[in-house]
Amino acid sequence: MLDLAREGLDLAIRIGALEDSSLVSRKIATNRRILCAAPSYLRRHGTPRTPEDLASHACLVLWGRNGPIDSWSLRGADGREHVVHVRGRLQSNSGEVIRDAVLAGEGIALLSTWHVCDDLRTGRLRTVLPDYALPESGIYAVMPQRRLVLPRVRAFVDLLVEALGRTPPWERTRRASPRAR
Repeated sequence: MLDLAREGLDLAIRIGALEDSSLVSRKIATNRRILCAAPSYLRRHGTPRTPEDLASHACLVLWGRNGPIDSWSLRGADGREHVVHVRGRLQSNSGEVIRDAVLAGEGIALLSTWHVCDDLRTGRLRTVLPDYALPESGIYAVMPQRRLVLPRVRAFVDLLVEALGRTPPWERTRRASPRAR
């Protein structure tokens, strides 16, 4: 992560839990995550029915700042939390690598909806365990702490919040185009 003040940057977008810092932050949108897999993977290996089933599947693990994100926490409709330790052949600190691998049918991944919304809409990916909720985080605009946030930066952040805030575009369902008659 860059030191915004040292680099002379006015703004950065950060996703996930923010660490304590001297930065000013404003939440732009919610970062909702899902479990997903390619139809080809699910045909070959079956579809998990419970969170515990994930332990026997090839899971694609993203690395975060503190190491692999290999304990997945899911909450059932009854409010019960299920924590499953997952494993698989592929681990990466790049969300793009994980997305490409899940599209190629290499396993099940935990990804942000903004990252895979088009793949879900077109059927290239399917949601796994859709009745279980995963923890959400935020998408934030972060700025160096100064006496005043520059007006152009404030205007840009306001625009982002307006465009993405309540229901971001990747969470909206697209209307089906009318059929030609």
